[in-house]
Amino acid sequence: MTGVLKSTVTELTTGKMILLVSLFLLMVLVLFVVPLWLQNRYIELSEKEIRFSNEVIELKTEIIRLELSNNKLTSFENLADFARDHGLDYNIVPVKLMSVGGN
Repeated sequence: MTGVLKSTVTELTTGKMILLVSLFLLMVLVLFVVPLWLQNRYIELSEKEIRFSNEVIELKTEIIRLELSNNKLTSFENLADFARDHGLDYNIVPVKLMSVGGN
């Protein structure tokens, strides 16, 4: 067995040894760098998720604010005030024919 091992070692030339050592070092480098890269990528994606969730919250708040503004503008009191201000006043409050927006 040791004779076979000695013959294999003696058959390895300097070029082959350099290749083997460089491949080993490359493998070790990959094993140390890949987890760090994955961790940094995970952190970056988590920050994007937080940023997008905050943006979604802001947009939902804007939608609610616009719906409230729409409901205020289409209220009977506001329509009656608008009609009175523009000379379209009736003896009775105008009837809303179609409801817009809202759930």
